[in-house]
Amino acid sequence: MLEIGIKERIEDDLQEAVVNIVQNGLIITESEKSYYLKSGSPSSTYLCEANSLKELALAEVIGVARVASVGKDYILTEYINSSYPSGDFFTLLGSQLAQLHHQQAPDYGFYEDNFIGATPQLNRATDEESKDWPTFFFNKRLL
Repeated sequence: MLEIGIKERIEDDLQEAVVNIVQNGLIITESEKSYYLKSGSPSSTYLCEANSLKELALAEVIGVARVASVGKDYILTEYINSSYPSGDFFTLLGSQLAQLHHQQAPDYGFYEDNFIGATPQLNRATDEESKDWPTFFFNKRLL
């Protein structure tokens, strides 16, 4: 069952009723669109995940679930059916990840700290870290 208020906030954002909530996070709306819901205790992790997914999608090199709604205690994304990988899946994934990592920015880091699971990941670089990869990597990934 959804926490109090999440269903109403999702319906407000989607502008349609949620008609089925499946235990594994699958949400189905009255127009038969499917979404995936992750919810829990209030935390900044949901907004950080939404921002990260949106940023990954901007590169347009790998499929990323579109964020439909986000709140302090949930994130709702488009539902992507799982399937067995095709014969060239890993070759394609490797190529897409390489393309993603060729994307460039003027500085190292990211505009906000975020999380890997529940573990905080520091991304906001100091002036020195933003221009020097070894310093950024040492301070933000190894310490």
